[in-house]
Amino acid sequence: MLTQKSVNIPYGTVIRLIAKNGEEHYWMIWWLEQIKTTGYHRYVVLKMNYEIEWYTDQGTQRQWSYFSTPGTKMVRDTAISAGALFNENNSLMMFITPYSKDFERETYIETTNGEKKSSYRVLEFDNQATPGISYLTVESIPLKDFTPPPTKTDKDDDADFFWLQGGKA
Repeated sequence: MLTQKSVNIPYGTVIRLIAKNGEEHYWMIWWLEQIKTTGYHRYVVLKMNYEIEWYTDQGTQRQWSYFSTPGTKMVRDTAISAGALFNENNSLMMFITPYSKDFERETYIETTNGEKKSSYRVLEFDNQATPGISYLTVESIPLKDFTPPPTKTDKDDDADFFWLQGGKA
């Protein structure tokens, strides 16, 4: 993305663009490529392809993210050359997101793509390589069910809650 030299956009800023057909697209400022001989800034941007959500003490958090799979090696190599300190196993997946202090190992992340939900566990994270950016190495895990168990009422029989009582009726 080209801008005038007077424009300074912080890394990790997500920009929403609306196409002529009304579709929304989100792009994140990844870093600034300094070109001294020109009269403009050249920002390297990533098109955000997933909205992720995770859970903290403050409730559910959401933000746009770029999801890199083993097949997107170019993005992974670019991140490594930028100094990102994440697990470099090419069989793993990675989210590149705006910085969040909430990410840590074992953070549970969910994504929704149409009707399909997927979940991931953070294996490693790097919040230092690029200011304003979080790199998350993740692995796919089964979806968690956060539905609370039913509450027993006076009308319920103990046999109705057999499994909720550890198999003791």
